Amino acid sequence: MAKRKPTLSLLEMEGALGYKVDSFIGIGNIGHRFYSDLTPIVDGIYDRTDMEYRSLREAESSQYREEDAIAILPAGDEWKTISGDGDSIIVRRSNFAGFYKFLVDIQYGFGLDMPFLFTEAEAYGAVAVAQLCLRPEPTRSRTTLLNLPRELREKIYGFALHAGTWRTDEREYKFCRAIGDPSGLYFPFGDDCTLLRVNRQMRQEALPMAYRHTTFHLANIDDLTRLLIAVGRVGRENIESLDFSWESQIDIELNWRKFPDSENNHLILPALHVSATSGGVDPILGVPSEIRSMWQEAIVRYTQITGNQHVITARHTASVGGILAEIGHVEKLFIHQRYDGSKRARFRSLVSQSLVPIQALSEVCDPYTSNGFQIANSVSGHSDELAEFFQDVDSYLNGIQMWENQAPSVPEPKR
Repeated sequence: MAKRKPTLSLLEMEGALGYKVDSFIGIGNIGHRFYSDLTPIVDGIYDRTDMEYRSLREAESSQYREEDAIAILPAGDEWKTISGDGDSIIVRRSNFAGFYKFLVDIQYGFGLDMPFLFTEAEAYGAVAVAQLCLRPEPTRSRTTLLNLPRELREKIYGFALHAGTWRTDEREYKFCRAIGDPSGLYFPFGDDCTLLRVNRQMRQEALPMAYRHTTFHLANIDDLTRLLIAVGRVGRENIESLDFSWESQIDIELNWRKFPDSENNHLILPALHVSATSGGVDPILGVPSEIRSMWQEAIVRYTQITGNQHVITARHTASVGGILAEIGHVEKLFIHQRYDGSKRARFRSLVSQSLVPIQALSEVCDPYTSNGFQIANSVSGHSDELAEFFQDVDSYLNGIQMWENQAPSVPEPKR
């Protein structure tokens, strides 16, 4: 049996570091900031000392040289600004003791601000990439491909970059370094995309198409947030296909720390999603286990019928009655979409919402659709099963009205 890794005490970590974490660093003084792994900075001395200790262990095995950072990082009260396409990244040095001493504020042109606290090595990575992006490309002879008209080049790019996949567990990129390139032009898309590595002009032309033709498979919301920051403007404007689980490992760990005795931490929605949809809702604690089992059973039945593993939530309601009213609204939308013509028409209606390539193929093969797509003959049966799902949810919720104001928000199937 594997032994559990021992947890170091505060004194042991301070002894290894050789200093105590500055108690001045906290939400009250630096605001709500994040570490580079998107973990929020908390006021607890132990947690911040643990982060310093982890950085010490990473520094022992890294090849980072402090003399390189001194030449490009701001000193004293100075700051550096990285700008591009309406976005700006401001890097400032603080007087905090320890590894985490650089305040990095990302201000996007569309209104989002992301405040971070970086180590010197992390801040150096961002600034170094920003300077690299400013270097002029060496003069090379023009390739035959670039002599073709732009329209033909785009056709070639489309064939070369068609139907790609990008998976978190197979790709590595440095999040802090990617921040230094707001445009996302130099994001390491992958070694297999050799077309993007020919020269800067070809990369500028082909990268948007590479994003549009690639499906990104991510683990959770944490991975998604990191990726959408790292890919820059080019990636955010062109990514069309994302696959991820609507949960946050960071949130789960924080909830277990805050509420170690709760049995329902795994049912709590990520704080980012809840605050965005309902104005901030405290986690629902102490919900009876009967409700949890009913809820899980309804979710399992929904995923089995629809094959949809990504559940989104409807608006937050304060009572079971409100949830029932909302379920009725969703069911009416489903019934309206269900009876939209023949079986083939219903099949096309459903497919067009999520599988655009198959829809295009059905247009080409219109005379043979009835015979070529046998699944069209079972659409009506699947619709009946989905109708049963709504009946199940309705019965579940009617059975738990005795626990008023304690039921979580209801999943609404994506349309």
